[in-house]
Amino acid sequence: MIMQGATTTDLDADIVAAYEAPFPTPESKAGAAQFPLLVPLTPEETGAAEMISVKHALSCWDKPTLVAFSDGDPITGAMAPILERSFAGAAGREHPTIANAGHFPHLEQPEEFARHVQNFAQAPRQAEPRARRA
Repeated sequence: MIMQGATTTDLDADIVAAYEAPFPTPESKAGAAQFPLLVPLTPEETGAAEMISVKHALSCWDKPTLVAFSDGDPITGAMAPILERSFAGAAGREHPTIANAGHFPHLEQPEEFARHVQNFAQAPRQAEPRARRA
């Protein structure tokens, strides 16, 4: 239910079964069911300080960064422009929006997703500054 609820297409039964396999009982799915409730919604909630710390650390990450979201992500889709602005290494790059997919674009549009990752991995990189020797 979690996987299918986060997608825009019907997943093949074998894909759903593969994701279900490690969690054969309702009790084994309890953690996954609680996970969304652990995301802080206000700065006062548990975990918010850690999320702010991570956001700061990511803003200093200057390695090349690809931000790829889908057009139908019901969970984190609104985060795409925020992450594009948050990673220093994402600045000035084209970031794809994968059409006809939900939260798991790699499952729903695997060829397009892989093409974007491959193009990013093969793109020319600027030379990274070398550490100065003392």
